[in-house]
Amino acid sequence: AAKEFKTGMIIFLSSWVIVTIDLIALFIGVTLKLNSVHSLWYSGIIL
Repeated sequence: AAKEFKTGMIIFLSSWVIVTIDLIALFIGVTLKLNSVHSLWYSGIIL
């Protein structure tokens, strides 16, 4: 039961990671379209 729970948690967490990356990528894409110069400078500070 513990092994199945661990596998379920890994699948759950990895799906959350994928969704989070997709949302970040979407947000960055929209920001780049709205204001490319400012967003590149802004993401440079974040990174």
